[in-house]
Amino acid sequence: MTRLDDLHASIADWFVHRGGKLDVVTGAECELTEIKTGSWTVFIGPDTWDDDEYDMQTDSLEVAILIESSIDESRYEDGEFSALIEEMEKQIDDDSVTLMPNYPDGTALWLARSIFVEEKEAPTLNAILENLDNWADAAYAKFATWPN
Repeated sequence: MTRLDDLHASIADWFVHRGGKLDVVTGAECELTEIKTGSWTVFIGPDTWDDDEYDMQTDSLEVAILIESSIDESRYEDGEFSALIEEMEKQIDDDSVTLMPNYPDGTALWLARSIFVEEKEAPTLNAILENLDNWADAAYAKFATWPN
């Protein structure tokens, strides 16, 4: 097991221990770990911020949380949705966490963070994932349509 595999397992275990249901999604390019919670879905996989192909990545993984899969922008006035995302981005106390609409169509909303192998130690990883979990809950409360 590589250090990246160990990090992947630690992240998945963290979400599963908090009630998430684990699944593995096999795609054309790579495998993703999918964990469904009561509110949102977490994907653990290749770091999309890294220029290397997934099988060449050794330093980091990406945790991407699908907050809402089908944003209904008609619920918002013109430009309000973007302004709300920007406002929440400013509130997030971790520069590594990004709240973003799906590219290029903007129909889904994601919260994402790269996690590096050197951040795997329990106190550091727990703090990172707790923070990510808290912001996912806040974003879900603000933007998602229940049930998601």
